[in-house]
Amino acid sequence: MIPKLTIQPLVENVLNHGLNPNGMKCTIVIKTKYDEANNTCIISVSDNGQGISPERLSQIRESLQNERSITKSFGLLNIYQRMKLLYGDKFTMQVDSMEGKFTKFTLCIRKEEKA
Repeated sequence: MIPKLTIQPLVENVLNHGLNPNGMKCTIVIKTKYDEANNTCIISVSDNGQGISPERLSQIRESLQNERSITKSFGLLNIYQRMKLLYGDKFTMQVDSMEGKFTKFTLCIRKEEKA
């Protein structure tokens, strides 16, 4: 089960930060899949917008790793902390981006092995 307001802030991030200032089309793709080999549900939100600078991407990753905001932004950290509370070590979140090309948020939830 995915808690309410988990995917919406990721899409909102694209609308607030990812749209190209030059007016080019920006496509948002939301995907879900189940990886049977790893017993994992994978949810991704990606866009072909302006991307994130390497410095900012590093700040975002550090914020998630340390579970504390080092900037004014709390949306991603909020998602991460809520999912960690719900799923513990079975949850991971990855942020990938290339400035001027794309941004992709990937949430993975590993299911418990049945005994």
